[in-house]
Amino acid sequence: MAQTLKLSIKEVNDTLTRLYEKTGLPSEELTVLIDTLLDAEMRGIHTHGLLRVKMYYEKLKSGSIRMPSNPEIVTDNQAVGAIDGRHGLGQWIAYQGMREAIRKANLFGIGAVTVRDSQHFGTAGYYAKLAADENMIGLVFSNASPRLAPWGGLSKLFGNNPWAIGVPTPDKELPFVLDIANSVAAVGKIRSAITRGEQIKPGWALDRNGKPTTDPLEAMQGIILPFAEHKGYGVTLAVSLLTSLLGGGAFDTEVEPMDNKERQQRVSHLLIAIQIGWFQNIQMFKERVGQLIEQIHSSELADGFDNIYYPGERGYRQKRKILESGVMDLQASIWEEIVALLA
Repeated sequence: MAQTLKLSIKEVNDTLTRLYEKTGLPSEELTVLIDTLLDAEMRGIHTHGLLRVKMYYEKLKSGSIRMPSNPEIVTDNQAVGAIDGRHGLGQWIAYQGMREAIRKANLFGIGAVTVRDSQHFGTAGYYAKLAADENMIGLVFSNASPRLAPWGGLSKLFGNNPWAIGVPTPDKELPFVLDIANSVAAVGKIRSAITRGEQIKPGWALDRNGKPTTDPLEAMQGIILPFAEHKGYGVTLAVSLLTSLLGGGAFDTEVEPMDNKERQQRVSHLLIAIQIGWFQNIQMFKERVGQLIEQIHSSELADGFDNIYYPGERGYRQKRKILESGVMDLQASIWEEIVALLA
Protein backbone atom coordinates (compact mmCIF):
# COMPACT_ATOMS: atom_id res chain seq x y z
CA MET A 1 0.00 0.00 0.00
CA ALA A 2 1.32 3.46 -0.91
CA GLN A 3 2.68 5.52 1.97
CA THR A 4 0.84 8.71 2.82
CA LEU A 5 1.67 11.85 4.75
CA LYS A 6 -0.31 14.71 6.23
CA LEU A 7 0.41 18.27 5.17
CA SER A 8 -1.40 21.54 5.72
CA ILE A 9 -3.31 22.90 2.76
CA LYS A 10 -1.26 26.08 3.12
CA GLU A 11 2.04 24.21 2.80
CA VAL A 12 0.81 22.37 -0.29
CA ASN A 13 -0.48 25.58 -1.87
CA ASP A 14 2.71 27.49 -1.06
CA THR A 15 4.90 24.72 -2.48
CA LEU A 16 2.93 24.56 -5.73
CA THR A 17 3.05 28.35 -5.96
CA ARG A 18 6.85 28.38 -5.67
CA LEU A 19 7.12 25.59 -8.22
CA TYR A 20 4.99 27.23 -10.89
CA GLU A 21 6.53 30.64 -10.26
CA LYS A 22 9.77 29.07 -11.50
CA THR A 23 8.15 28.64 -14.93
CA GLY A 24 7.18 32.30 -15.25
CA LEU A 25 3.45 31.53 -15.24
CA PRO A 26 1.50 34.75 -14.47
CA SER A 27 0.03 34.86 -10.95
CA GLU A 28 -3.63 34.91 -12.03
CA GLU A 29 -3.13 31.83 -14.22
CA LEU A 30 -1.06 30.15 -11.51
CA THR A 31 -3.85 30.68 -8.99
CA VAL A 32 -6.46 29.01 -11.20
CA LEU A 33 -4.16 26.10 -12.09
CA ILE A 34 -3.39 25.35 -8.44
CA ASP A 35 -7.05 25.70 -7.47
CA THR A 36 -8.09 23.12 -10.06
CA LEU A 37 -5.39 20.70 -8.87
CA LEU A 38 -6.25 21.06 -5.18
CA ASP A 39 -9.98 20.88 -5.90
CA ALA A 40 -9.52 17.54 -7.69
CA GLU A 41 -7.21 16.20 -4.97
CA MET A 42 -9.52 17.16 -2.11
CA ARG A 43 -12.56 15.69 -3.87
CA GLY A 44 -10.76 12.37 -4.28
CA ILE A 45 -10.15 12.68 -8.02
CA HIS A 46 -6.46 11.91 -7.57
CA THR A 47 -5.93 11.19 -11.28
CA HIS A 48 -6.48 14.91 -11.93
CA GLY A 49 -4.88 16.23 -8.75
CA LEU A 50 -1.28 16.36 -7.57
CA LEU A 51 -0.42 13.44 -9.85
CA ARG A 52 -0.56 15.97 -12.72
CA VAL A 53 1.67 18.65 -11.15
CA LYS A 54 4.88 17.45 -12.80
CA MET A 55 3.26 17.08 -16.22
CA TYR A 56 2.01 20.68 -16.25
CA TYR A 57 5.36 21.89 -14.93
CA GLU A 58 7.26 20.14 -17.73
CA LYS A 59 4.89 21.41 -20.41
CA LEU A 60 5.21 24.96 -19.11
CA LYS A 61 9.00 24.67 -19.03
CA SER A 62 9.16 23.20 -22.54
CA GLY A 63 7.00 25.97 -23.99
CA SER A 64 4.27 23.66 -25.30
CA ILE A 65 1.94 25.64 -23.03
CA ARG A 66 2.38 29.26 -24.09
CA MET A 67 2.84 31.90 -21.42
CA PRO A 68 1.19 34.16 -20.78
CA SER A 69 -2.02 32.70 -22.11
CA ASN A 70 -3.55 35.16 -24.53
CA PRO A 71 -6.93 33.72 -25.57
CA GLU A 72 -8.64 35.73 -28.30
CA ILE A 73 -12.40 36.19 -28.65
CA VAL A 74 -12.94 35.58 -32.35
CA THR A 75 -16.76 35.61 -32.25
CA ASP A 76 -18.98 37.67 -29.96
CA ASN A 77 -22.57 37.44 -31.14
CA GLN A 78 -25.12 38.06 -28.37
CA ALA A 79 -25.46 34.79 -26.41
CA VAL A 80 -22.74 33.05 -28.41
CA GLY A 81 -18.98 33.39 -28.38
CA ALA A 82 -15.91 31.64 -29.76
CA ILE A 83 -12.39 31.74 -28.34
CA ASP A 84 -9.06 30.86 -29.90
CA GLY A 85 -6.99 29.58 -26.99
CA ARG A 86 -3.72 30.11 -28.87
CA HIS A 87 -2.16 27.14 -27.05
CA GLY A 88 -2.19 28.74 -23.61
CA LEU A 89 -2.90 27.11 -20.26
CA GLY A 90 -6.06 25.01 -20.60
CA GLN A 91 -7.28 25.76 -17.08
CA TRP A 92 -7.05 29.51 -17.58
CA ILE A 93 -8.65 29.39 -21.02
CA ALA A 94 -11.58 27.25 -19.83
CA TYR A 95 -11.98 29.45 -16.75
CA GLN A 96 -12.18 32.54 -18.97
CA GLY A 97 -14.54 30.72 -21.34
CA MET A 98 -17.00 29.84 -18.58
CA ARG A 99 -16.78 33.35 -17.13
CA GLU A 100 -17.70 34.70 -20.55
CA ALA A 101 -20.58 32.20 -20.82
CA ILE A 102 -21.83 33.33 -17.39
CA ARG A 103 -21.61 36.98 -18.44
CA LYS A 104 -23.67 36.26 -21.53
CA ALA A 105 -26.21 34.21 -19.55
CA ASN A 106 -26.80 37.20 -17.30
CA LEU A 107 -27.58 39.27 -20.41
CA PHE A 108 -29.47 36.77 -22.55
CA GLY A 109 -30.56 33.92 -20.24
CA ILE A 110 -28.03 31.56 -21.78
CA GLY A 111 -24.40 31.82 -22.82
CA ALA A 112 -22.45 29.38 -24.99
CA VAL A 113 -18.74 29.69 -25.73
CA THR A 114 -16.61 27.41 -27.87
CA VAL A 115 -12.85 27.16 -27.49
CA ARG A 116 -10.26 25.86 -29.93
CA ASP A 117 -6.49 25.36 -29.63
CA SER A 118 -6.57 24.92 -25.86
CA GLN A 119 -4.91 22.23 -23.71
CA HIS A 120 -5.97 19.73 -21.07
CA PHE A 121 -7.99 21.66 -18.50
CA GLY A 122 -8.22 19.26 -15.54
CA THR A 123 -11.68 18.19 -14.40
CA ALA A 124 -14.67 19.33 -16.44
CA GLY A 125 -16.71 19.58 -13.24
CA TYR A 126 -14.58 22.45 -11.95
CA TYR A 127 -15.96 24.74 -14.67
CA ALA A 128 -19.53 23.44 -14.43
CA LYS A 129 -19.45 24.38 -10.74
CA LEU A 130 -18.44 27.95 -11.62
CA ALA A 131 -21.89 28.32 -13.21
CA ALA A 132 -23.65 26.54 -10.35
CA ASP A 133 -22.00 28.98 -7.93
CA GLU A 134 -23.79 31.77 -9.83
CA ASN A 135 -27.20 30.04 -9.54
CA MET A 136 -26.90 28.81 -13.10
CA ILE A 137 -26.71 25.42 -14.76
CA GLY A 138 -23.29 24.74 -16.24
CA LEU A 139 -22.52 22.36 -19.09
CA VAL A 140 -18.94 21.62 -20.09
CA PHE A 141 -17.60 19.47 -22.91
CA SER A 142 -14.07 18.80 -24.14
CA ASN A 143 -12.44 16.62 -26.72
CA ALA A 144 -9.16 14.79 -26.18
CA SER A 145 -6.46 12.77 -27.92
CA PRO A 146 -7.70 9.54 -29.58
CA ARG A 147 -8.21 6.59 -27.23
CA LEU A 148 -11.52 5.05 -28.34
CA ALA A 149 -12.60 3.35 -31.57
CA PRO A 150 -16.03 3.47 -33.18
CA TRP A 151 -18.07 0.61 -31.72
CA GLY A 152 -17.23 -2.46 -33.78
CA GLY A 153 -13.97 -0.99 -35.10
CA LEU A 154 -10.29 -1.02 -34.13
CA SER A 155 -9.10 2.40 -35.33
CA LYS A 156 -8.57 5.01 -32.60
CA LEU A 157 -10.61 7.96 -33.84
CA PHE A 158 -12.06 9.55 -30.69
CA GLY A 159 -10.88 10.91 -27.39
CA ASN A 160 -12.27 9.80 -24.07
CA ASN A 161 -14.09 13.10 -24.29
CA PRO A 162 -15.14 14.38 -20.84
CA TRP A 163 -18.29 16.31 -20.05
CA ALA A 164 -19.95 17.73 -16.95
CA ILE A 165 -23.22 19.21 -15.74
CA GLY A 166 -23.39 21.45 -12.69
CA VAL A 167 -26.64 22.42 -10.93
CA PRO A 168 -27.05 24.52 -7.76
CA THR A 169 -28.60 22.96 -4.67
CA PRO A 170 -29.78 24.47 -1.38
CA ASP A 171 -26.24 23.95 -0.03
CA LYS A 172 -23.83 25.97 -2.15
CA GLU A 173 -20.89 23.85 -0.98
CA LEU A 174 -22.57 20.65 -2.18
CA PRO A 175 -23.72 21.27 -5.77
CA PHE A 176 -24.87 18.57 -8.15
CA VAL A 177 -21.88 17.98 -10.45
CA LEU A 178 -21.93 15.07 -12.87
CA ASP A 179 -18.40 14.81 -14.27
CA ILE A 180 -17.58 11.82 -16.44
CA ALA A 181 -15.76 10.60 -19.51
CA ASN A 182 -17.05 7.87 -21.78
CA SER A 183 -14.87 4.85 -21.07
CA VAL A 184 -15.51 1.98 -18.70
CA ALA A 185 -12.61 3.30 -16.61
CA ALA A 186 -10.84 6.66 -16.69
CA VAL A 187 -7.51 6.75 -18.52
CA GLY A 188 -6.05 8.23 -15.34
CA LYS A 189 -6.83 4.97 -13.53
CA ILE A 190 -4.90 3.06 -16.17
CA ARG A 191 -1.96 5.45 -15.76
CA SER A 192 -2.15 4.94 -12.01
CA ALA A 193 -2.03 1.17 -12.49
CA ILE A 194 1.17 1.61 -14.51
CA THR A 195 2.70 3.71 -11.73
CA ARG A 196 1.74 1.14 -9.07
CA GLY A 197 2.78 -1.86 -11.18
CA GLU A 198 -0.74 -3.31 -11.05
CA GLN A 199 -3.02 -4.96 -13.60
CA ILE A 200 -6.28 -3.37 -14.74
CA LYS A 201 -9.68 -5.00 -14.64
CA PRO A 202 -10.93 -7.13 -17.55
CA GLY A 203 -13.26 -5.22 -19.86
CA TRP A 204 -11.42 -1.92 -19.61
CA ALA A 205 -9.32 -2.09 -22.78
CA LEU A 206 -8.04 -3.93 -25.82
CA ASP A 207 -4.38 -4.26 -26.76
CA ARG A 208 -2.91 -3.00 -30.04
CA ASN A 209 -4.05 -6.20 -31.76
CA GLY A 210 -7.66 -5.71 -30.66
CA LYS A 211 -7.53 -8.41 -27.98
CA PRO A 212 -8.76 -7.97 -24.39
CA THR A 213 -5.96 -7.07 -21.98
CA THR A 214 -5.38 -6.48 -18.29
CA ASP A 215 -1.90 -5.03 -18.91
CA PRO A 216 -2.12 -1.23 -18.45
CA LEU A 217 0.86 -0.61 -20.75
CA GLU A 218 -0.81 -2.59 -23.53
CA ALA A 219 -4.06 -0.75 -22.82
CA MET A 220 -2.40 2.63 -23.32
CA GLN A 221 -1.01 1.44 -26.64
CA GLY A 222 -4.33 -0.11 -27.64
CA ILE A 223 -7.99 0.91 -27.36
CA ILE A 224 -9.91 2.06 -24.30
CA LEU A 225 -13.42 0.59 -24.25
CA PRO A 226 -16.51 2.83 -23.94
CA PHE A 227 -19.12 2.37 -21.23
CA ALA A 228 -22.32 0.62 -22.31
CA GLU A 229 -20.74 -0.41 -25.63
CA HIS A 230 -22.31 1.52 -28.53
CA LYS A 231 -23.94 4.03 -26.17
CA GLY A 232 -20.64 5.28 -24.79
CA TYR A 233 -19.25 5.47 -28.31
CA GLY A 234 -22.26 7.57 -29.34
CA VAL A 235 -21.74 9.96 -26.43
CA THR A 236 -18.04 10.45 -27.12
CA LEU A 237 -18.80 11.12 -30.80
CA ALA A 238 -21.46 13.66 -29.78
CA VAL A 239 -18.92 15.47 -27.59
CA SER A 240 -16.54 15.62 -30.55
CA LEU A 241 -19.28 17.25 -32.62
CA LEU A 242 -20.01 19.78 -29.87
CA THR A 243 -16.36 20.73 -29.34
CA SER A 244 -13.96 20.33 -32.24
CA LEU A 245 -16.58 20.56 -34.99
CA LEU A 246 -18.69 23.38 -33.54
CA GLY A 247 -15.62 25.30 -32.43
CA GLY A 248 -13.70 24.87 -35.67
CA GLY A 249 -10.89 23.07 -33.86
CA ALA A 250 -8.79 19.96 -34.40
CA PHE A 251 -10.38 16.55 -34.85
CA ASP A 252 -9.71 14.15 -31.97
CA THR A 253 -7.19 12.35 -34.19
CA GLU A 254 -5.23 15.63 -34.43
CA VAL A 255 -5.14 16.26 -30.67
CA GLU A 256 -1.80 15.46 -29.04
CA PRO A 257 -1.67 13.37 -25.83
CA MET A 258 -1.30 15.51 -22.74
CA ASP A 259 1.79 13.58 -21.61
CA ASN A 260 3.70 14.66 -24.72
CA LYS A 261 5.45 17.56 -23.04
CA GLU A 262 6.98 18.96 -26.23
CA ARG A 263 3.85 19.40 -28.35
CA GLN A 264 0.80 21.66 -28.15
CA GLN A 265 -2.39 19.67 -27.74
CA ARG A 266 -4.99 21.62 -29.78
CA VAL A 267 -7.91 20.68 -27.49
CA SER A 268 -11.42 22.10 -28.03
CA HIS A 269 -14.10 22.89 -25.42
CA LEU A 270 -17.71 24.00 -25.23
CA LEU A 271 -18.85 25.88 -22.11
CA ILE A 272 -22.51 26.74 -21.52
CA ALA A 273 -24.25 28.63 -18.71
CA ILE A 274 -28.03 28.68 -18.31
CA GLN A 275 -29.63 31.37 -16.13
CA ILE A 276 -32.25 29.48 -14.10
CA GLY A 277 -33.89 32.72 -12.99
CA TRP A 278 -35.05 33.35 -16.55
CA PHE A 279 -37.16 30.16 -16.36
CA GLN A 280 -38.47 30.32 -12.80
CA ASN A 281 -37.77 31.70 -9.33
CA ILE A 282 -34.30 30.49 -8.35
CA GLN A 283 -35.17 29.86 -4.70
CA MET A 284 -38.17 27.77 -5.71
CA PHE A 285 -35.94 25.79 -8.08
CA LYS A 286 -33.36 25.09 -5.38
CA GLU A 287 -36.06 24.12 -2.89
CA ARG A 288 -37.36 21.55 -5.37
CA VAL A 289 -33.82 20.30 -5.98
CA GLY A 290 -33.56 19.88 -2.21
CA GLN A 291 -36.79 17.89 -2.15
CA LEU A 292 -35.47 15.58 -4.85
CA ILE A 293 -32.21 15.13 -2.95
CA GLU A 294 -34.16 14.21 0.16
CA GLN A 295 -36.03 11.57 -1.84
CA ILE A 296 -32.68 10.18 -3.01
CA HIS A 297 -31.20 10.15 0.50
CA SER A 298 -34.25 8.49 2.04
CA SER A 299 -34.75 5.88 -0.67
CA GLU A 300 -34.41 2.19 0.15
CA LEU A 301 -30.84 0.91 0.23
CA ALA A 302 -29.65 -2.06 -1.79
CA ASP A 303 -27.55 -4.74 -0.12
CA GLY A 304 -23.99 -3.63 0.47
CA PHE A 305 -24.72 0.11 0.54
CA ASP A 306 -24.76 2.39 3.57
CA ASN A 307 -25.63 5.66 1.83
CA ILE A 308 -26.92 6.98 -1.48
CA TYR A 309 -25.32 10.10 -2.93
CA TYR A 310 -26.15 12.32 -5.86
CA PRO A 311 -23.34 13.06 -8.36
CA GLY A 312 -20.63 15.23 -6.84
CA GLU A 313 -21.97 15.07 -3.28
CA ARG A 314 -19.46 12.63 -1.81
CA GLY A 315 -16.47 14.48 -3.28
CA TYR A 316 -17.62 17.89 -2.10
CA ARG A 317 -18.41 16.54 1.37
CA GLN A 318 -14.86 15.20 1.51
CA LYS A 319 -13.48 18.55 0.34
CA ARG A 320 -15.47 20.39 3.00
CA LYS A 321 -14.02 18.17 5.73
CA ILE A 322 -10.48 18.75 4.48
CA LEU A 323 -10.99 22.52 4.33
CA GLU A 324 -12.38 22.50 7.87
CA SER A 325 -9.38 20.54 9.16
CA GLY A 326 -6.83 22.43 7.07
CA VAL A 327 -4.90 19.20 6.49
CA MET A 328 -4.57 16.93 3.44
CA ASP A 329 -3.52 13.28 3.16
CA LEU A 330 -1.12 12.92 0.21
CA GLN A 331 0.68 10.04 -1.43
CA ALA A 332 4.27 10.35 -0.23
CA SER A 333 5.91 9.40 -3.53
CA ILE A 334 3.96 12.04 -5.45
CA TRP A 335 4.83 14.74 -2.94
CA GLU A 336 8.51 13.76 -3.03
CA GLU A 337 8.41 14.09 -6.83
CA ILE A 338 6.95 17.59 -6.53
CA VAL A 339 9.49 18.71 -3.92
CA ALA A 340 12.33 17.35 -6.08
CA LEU A 341 11.27 19.69 -8.89
CA LEU A 342 12.04 22.65 -6.61
CA ALA A 343 15.65 21.56 -6.10
